[in-house]
Amino acid sequence: MNDDALTLAWGAASDRGLRRQLNEDGYFAGGGAFFVADGMGGHAAGEVASATALDALRPLSEIERVEPHNVEALLELAQDRVRAIDTSGLGRGAGTTLTGAVVAYIDAGTLTAEEARNHPRRHVITRALGGRDEARADFRYIPIGAHDRILVCSDGLTGELTDARITQIMLDHPDPQVAAGRLVEAAIGEGGRDNITVIVVDATGIAHETAGTSTSPRGGFADEDTLPRD
Repeated sequence: MNDDALTLAWGAASDRGLRRQLNEDGYFAGGGAFFVADGMGGHAAGEVASATALDALRPLSEIERVEPHNVEALLELAQDRVRAIDTSGLGRGAGTTLTGAVVAYIDAGTLTAEEARNHPRRHVITRALGGRDEARADFRYIPIGAHDRILVCSDGLTGELTDARITQIMLDHPDPQVAAGRLVEAAIGEGGRDNITVIVVDATGIAHETAGTSTSPRGGFADEDTLPRD
């Protein structure tokens, strides 16, 4: 397979759920970069933190071949910007977790399939931003080919649905946008106790990209908001 044969189609959906007053989640999808941020802090702090972190990562969509050092540099920028958020009138500090996937083609010479399976830094990118700790990213290198599907989500999905249920919904709906919407709906149907954000990315052989959407917020009652750790 050559570098041009593998293209991406994606869909996204986000909902505040049934218990949160605000949707503090956010997502970014562009080029080969797909990120979900789960804001912490309550009131507007988490919402601002997730949006701030994702905005700092947007340059990844313009890089032809993303390397770990690109992600790490922008995460440091995101950390600085989140730490700089003024929360004096909110009573709580701002923070956000960050999970994502960046598609870089093995055939382009980045690394072989065997290296991807055994790379020492093979962790999903996920780390809390806004606290006092260093903004270090974890990486997991995973081979990807045509017909593979990637799910990036906040824990509002995995907290409500089992892996088996998520897998079945993913298998039942070939269109990535439909699959993303059905996953969010299913999580809400199980209680929707947290914000829910989902990006579904398909590796295809067709030059097609589905624009992501955000589902409309639903009513509900306030629940205890999460807090960033110092």
